Order: sequence, then structure tokens, then C-alpha cells
Amino acid sequence: MPRYCGIEPITTLQFLYLLSVMATLAMTADDAIACQLKGQTLRLPNLFNFYSQWPNEMSPHYPKLKEIIEAKIEEWISDEHIRAKARKVDLPLFCAR
Repeated sequence: MPRYCGIEPITTLQFLYLLSVMATLAMTADDAIACQLKGQTLRLPNLFNFYSQWPNEMSPHYPKLKEIIEAKIEEWISDEHIRAKARKVDLPLFCAR
């Protein structure tokens, strides 16, 4: 089976099992996806070229957004090396433009 974004696809049987576990544990779809992705590495492409023609104005909400995202990086990413990479991406800037 081909891999997409570094994630191994699941079979129909695995999917049905996952649904039964979700029903048993009252999991949401987001919880189930998080369980399936836990421990895997996701590689995201550089999207700059796709959005290079978009307007370049800055949102007035950028400072607050940066503060919120920084708190989530601290909460969700335990490895300092990975945190540094997440900060370098500057997702709030991407969202604010």
C-alpha cells in the first residue's frame, strides 16, 4: 500500500476495529485520529509558493495569535529541538497574512 504524508494507511478491518474502540470508549473522531497518528512523524511541505500571490497585509490579531500558539507549542511539544523548529515555522505569521 502507498504511504501518504509519511502515514501508513489502514485496512478496512483496522478501520472497523478503530470505530468499535471509539464507540466503546466514547471517543470522538479527533481522538481516534490522534491515537492513530501518535508517535508518527508528519512532514509538511513548504507552502510559500502556493500562497505567494495572496495579499500581504498583516492581521491586527497577530500578537495575540502568536501568544496562543506559543503556549500550545509549550503544551504539546516536549522535545526542545522540535519546539525550536515549530517556532521557526512561525505559524501565527502564516495565519495572520
